[in-house]
Amino acid sequence: MAQKRRKKSNYMRQEETRLQDHLKAVDDDLRNIFEEANEIIDAGTTGPTGAGSTITGNTGDTGDPGSNGSQGPQGITGNTGPTGPTGDTGDTGPTGPNELDLTSPTGDYTITGDADLILAGGITQTITLPTAVGVEGKIYDVKNIGTGTVTVDGNGAETIDGSATQDLAVDECITIVSDNANWWVK
Repeated sequence: MAQKRRKKSNYMRQEETRLQDHLKAVDDDLRNIFEEANEIIDAGTTGPTGAGSTITGNTGDTGDPGSNGSQGPQGITGNTGPTGPTGDTGDTGPTGPNELDLTSPTGDYTITGDADLILAGGITQTITLPTAVGVEGKIYDVKNIGTGTVTVDGNGAETIDGSATQDLAVDECITIVSDNANWWVK
């Protein structure tokens, strides 16, 4: 009986460690997205294109991620202390200028003007962009947090970097920006 409990306890610790690692990876990905979004917001407006030029170069490849260190052993959980009294609710502060609107669809989804960050969590799904016309400089971030391929589709005949669609594998992210006619990968 004690051996069964130890096996079950070991299994529970392994599962807890696996879930903690996954949550840390998702948390790191989200932190990177928010930092990139804040850099975009803080960067200011882009200057005019050179005389007669309409060509924009491709974005360079992203470097390989560094390796994670090994996880140390988990310590023994202590007893839970008593809950203290609830304090008074403070005043609500003003909304900051760098706040992102987040949506997490699990099925096919058409982006509305209110969404900035789309965390696509389905098995396989299509995220359709709104029209690029009239929203020059508008930026959307789409991340695949699901278990299958996410297809990002331009609106109607509009393209994304010259292609009708862009496919995202699990854990991939794409940042796209409107040039008032089509979408471009940033």
